[in-house]
Amino acid sequence: MKEGDLITTINGQRVQGHNDLWNEIAKYKPGEKVSVEYLRDSKTFTIETTLKACQDNSSRVQIIDTDEAGDNSSRRFFIWNWSDDERQRLRDRHIITIRRGTEGDAPKVNAAPDSQPPVQDRSLQLQSFRAYPNPTQGPMTIEFKSDPVPTIVSLFDLSGRQLFREELNAFNGDYSQQFDLSEYAKGAILVQVLQGDKVFTEQIVVN
Repeated sequence: MKEGDLITTINGQRVQGHNDLWNEIAKYKPGEKVSVEYLRDSKTFTIETTLKACQDNSSRVQIIDTDEAGDNSSRRFFIWNWSDDERQRLRDRHIITIRRGTEGDAPKVNAAPDSQPPVQDRSLQLQSFRAYPNPTQGPMTIEFKSDPVPTIVSLFDLSGRQLFREELNAFNGDYSQQFDLSEYAKGAILVQVLQGDKVFTEQIVVN
């Protein structure tokens, strides 16, 4: 299987979302085999797989915004350690709450592109960038303008743990998002804007 596949059944039991999937998998133990039916490019496939023990990453939340044309690939959020109430608050208020990642919640990733040309070539020049207030006691707004190309906006703690990731595949060049950092412990957060192999970073101080 690969990213983008849509799981439809586990051992013949239909699943309709993240919670159904985890509830079905929880019925089995590591080492047991299950039959997985999934969709790829509107075609149905079935595989048999052996369940493995892994760190609990069930608290990762993916939220997909749909544009006016119904395209659900234009904007995706990936956030870790969220409750259902917080997810609903995002829908209602469009303010994203950031917490400090804990072991097993958010992955540690390289905050720079995998292939690294000379440093001077990797610097992303944004037309404008504002992260305010900085320092902040909680509320913060990130705004920037850039070329209208696919863009990824991420937040990291200083250990490299990714706290937030937003994929903008149909980016129009204007970005504005409010965050609530009041639940994040005092310290620093790195804001990263990635376009292709070019990256922009800014440090936010939470006090």
